[in-house]
Amino acid sequence: MRAPIAYRLRDACEDRWVRFHSLPESKRYAKDESEYRIIIERHYSMLAELAEPNEELVFISTGYSGTSYPIRDDSNLNELDPTAQCWRTLAKHELEDDEDYPNYWHLLMSAWS
Repeated sequence: MRAPIAYRLRDACEDRWVRFHSLPESKRYAKDESEYRIIIERHYSMLAELAEPNEELVFISTGYSGTSYPIRDDSNLNELDPTAQCWRTLAKHELEDDEDYPNYWHLLMSAWS
């Protein structure tokens, strides 16, 4: 199985790749509450189209650290998804041939219905 690295999926799964933009004009980050509301509304709309009512969905979030011990230090995500468990840790420095700077991605997941 290939490592589930977001920016590599476009090439690895070219026939299934899709990107959804959360803000108008492909803006990447919200600057205020009104833009955060846009993001939430668009995500809810997409989930309503993709999932059946009461269907279980898997939520995957990411944490980063300099150690292989899995962490997710985003307090907002921890509050939103307190039951997340580590699914996989990837040694980014090995995948990117950067042995001088140990860096790990921690993929955490939880089931939502």
